[in-house]
Amino acid sequence: MNRSESAFFFELQRQIPSNYFIFPKMRIADIIDATDGYGLQYRKNKILPKHIDFLICNSYFNPVVAIELNGSSHNRPDRIERDNLVSEIFKVANLPLEIVNVGADFNQSIARIKTILYV
Repeated sequence: MNRSESAFFFELQRQIPSNYFIFPKMRIADIIDATDGYGLQYRKNKILPKHIDFLICNSYFNPVVAIELNGSSHNRPDRIERDNLVSEIFKVANLPLEIVNVGADFNQSIARIKTILYV
């Protein structure tokens, strides 16, 4: 993890209830399955190399919210395209994806995430 990711991780860990688990650098394909049907292998191949920065799971290890920490590299056209694809994947899977911008107030972002956890 880079410095921003580490700082966010430790603050998130400090603030969320202990019955939730934070998993860093999760591969999307390990969380979400591509839907069956025409183009299945193509969709799997699009998902396979992609990761999210953090996944929060409940005490039963069910995913509750995914988190992407976006630095300045996310302003590049290739990253924008990637971020749009990732957002669509999570939208279709009905799993919340929270975007946290580096430089933003982590406490505000974590407060928003905690509302998803029903804290």
